[in-house]
Amino acid sequence: MPRAPRIVAQGDSTREAIFTSAVQNFGRFGYRGTSLARIAADAGIVQSAILHHFATKEKLLLATLERFYDEHGTLRDPEGRGIDEMPVPDYLELAAATNERRADLVRFYAVLSAESTTEQHPAQEFFRARFTRMRGHLTDKIQAEWGGALSPEHARDLVTLAVAALDGLQTQWILDPRVAMTSCVALLRRVLSPAHDAAADAD
Repeated sequence: MPRAPRIVAQGDSTREAIFTSAVQNFGRFGYRGTSLARIAADAGIVQSAILHHFATKEKLLLATLERFYDEHGTLRDPEGRGIDEMPVPDYLELAAATNERRADLVRFYAVLSAESTTEQHPAQEFFRARFTRMRGHLTDKIQAEWGGALSPEHARDLVTLAVAALDGLQTQWILDPRVAMTSCVALLRRVLSPAHDAAADAD
């Protein structure tokens, strides 16, 4: 491999190692309890390598959040599937199944989202904007999927409850892996999918 592409590949590999270590450490110790030295040590690099890529711990945190969450604020699917490509109930089941395979990301999200409610937390605006984008996007999709049967207000409230339920499930699952996120979301989809309810009633 020529020198320039090799340097780029090494840089990409280093960034991914930093992201992996950041997820694990921010998830275990929170933002304020995590040092760049700890992240560097776990990534197998020197601290100056982190500063070369991200300059500050705050920038690393925000870059890590953006690395794993898309423009709608939803966790990026490893296979590239997104919320635009499927009905909301199907997407929620996919998200739950994906989360059950990524305990590190679930813990990272649970800890950072809770921490972000504290004063002057660097991720506060990220999470505020995330919830706004997610609620807005899901509300539009739910209204379309219900064929206008829900008012904008009722659709918004239904989505707000669904998002709250998912976040609560994630926290419970981190504390007790016996909590079955996918089974709970399968029940939740009955509330979100009128077509599913009609089919169930017919049976």
